[in-house]
Amino acid sequence: MFCSKCGKKLADDARFCDGCGSPIGAQEQPKDELKSLSCPACGCPISFNDVTCPGCGREIQGRKASSAINKLVDNLASETNETKKIELIKTFPIPNSREDIIEFMLLASTNFDAKYYISHKNVENVAEAWLVKIDQCYKKGLLMFDRPYDRATIEKIYNDVHSQLNRTKQTKLILLIVGIVTIILGAVGMIASSRLSDEVTAKMPLFVASMVVLVVGIILTVFGAKKKKTKDEIREEREAKERAKAERRNK
Repeated sequence: MFCSKCGKKLADDARFCDGCGSPIGAQEQPKDELKSLSCPACGCPISFNDVTCPGCGREIQGRKASSAINKLVDNLASETNETKKIELIKTFPIPNSREDIIEFMLLASTNFDAKYYISHKNVENVAEAWLVKIDQCYKKGLLMFDRPYDRATIEKIYNDVHSQLNRTKQTKLILLIVGIVTIILGAVGMIASSRLSDEVTAKMPLFVASMVVLVVGIILTVFGAKKKKTKDEIREEREAKERAKAERRNK
């Protein structure tokens, strides 16, 4: 028997844990979790609700997500309307157990799309809803978790998401800046080449080079300002084009 609070092995007749002092009567371990009382990597005792080993930090496999989280996943998979998806995510209550908080943060971070969030910042979208939930889970976890490795787990998820977000912002900004500067250089080169007399041998090469620079600048600017589309949006646009073609054929 092990303490569910700190994972320390307990004597058969113990009434309190020698490690943390918790009363043994409060130890409630589901029968289907008794097989996961030691880390398979280092043998360190673990409690039934540990997601990572307190000794070596290895992730403990086979943990069950809460039925509420599973239901949310199923509802999102069956829903096609983005507004309803946003509502499902935003109204989902933050879990109260440490395992479910980490599980939900992993779900949210996996579904978060930084590129879509950056290109749709002015409107409600699914990516924004996931980011809100990640931040909420992180704040709640900081208040609930006492053990350092629990805090480290949610901090890693939180930091990875926001690092991805910052990299995406920087990449799009760099593309825009470089694209605009390149367009200006290409335009200046074309103007300069047009003012050269026809006898100057460098006129045509300068014009061609300036044109290439201008096109490259336009491409970079387009990529920097381009809005990412979801699969549903791409499908809807394709269906709209097909309907328009069908209407033209019928006419």
